[in-house]
Amino acid sequence: TVSVTDLSNIPSDVFPAFDKLCQISYQFCIDLKLVISDADLNDSLRDSVFNGSVYELLFSESVDAFFAAPVELYMFTHKTVQEALAALHIAKQSPTEQEKMWKEHFGRPEMVEVWKFYCGFTKLAKIDLLPLINSTGSRHKKDREALPPLVMLSLFEADNEEQTNELIEKAIPTDLTFVSSSSYETSVLDYTLRHHSSIESLHLKAKGRTLIQIEQVLPTILSSKVLKRLILELLGKSDLGMFEK
Repeated sequence: TVSVTDLSNIPSDVFPAFDKLCQISYQFCIDLKLVISDADLNDSLRDSVFNGSVYELLFSESVDAFFAAPVELYMFTHKTVQEALAALHIAKQSPTEQEKMWKEHFGRPEMVEVWKFYCGFTKLAKIDLLPLINSTGSRHKKDREALPPLVMLSLFEADNEEQTNELIEKAIPTDLTFVSSSSYETSVLDYTLRHHSSIESLHLKAKGRTLIQIEQVLPTILSSKVLKRLILELLGKSDLGMFEK
């Protein structure tokens, strides 16, 4: 796992360029942009791109512009690289500035992957999650419905036992509906069920082949002493059934 303190291992002559790249990544995630123009780069970052000292995180391509000379455009090697660097940019700010940033962007679809990286990098050690949860819950209905899964993956990625024990029963309802389309999401659900001691009803909606992956969470479900009802639903088809414990 990469932590924010690992930034201290970046050579000093590279750090200014890397720092600028993190800043660009953050702004471009907010603006839903993927392509960096030459004008977006400062001299140190441009030189670092050309000599490869930013760990080959970017690749460039010359594009013919209409009625103009070719322009140089830069793209991240993968979208997740951009999101991870954006998370690092936030994590390097003061706790007050981090809180300010997330009050604006927490729960926004374009920042969900950035938030995942942030949780993993920081273990949520510098931010109070509960006010963010309450603030998002006061928005419109769509935000409120998306909140429990977001909190679940936040605690899973942070893997901070103190935070999890403090927040999970405050933020996750005892009547839980969860959509799983991958083994990752099934792991998030398993983590939640192992730490939440009061879930009485679980409506699990499975996408695609996720039904095969449900077996990894079944031991946790069956060992629960309070879970009374389980509904399995394969999306796109009829309910698989309701099971009473």
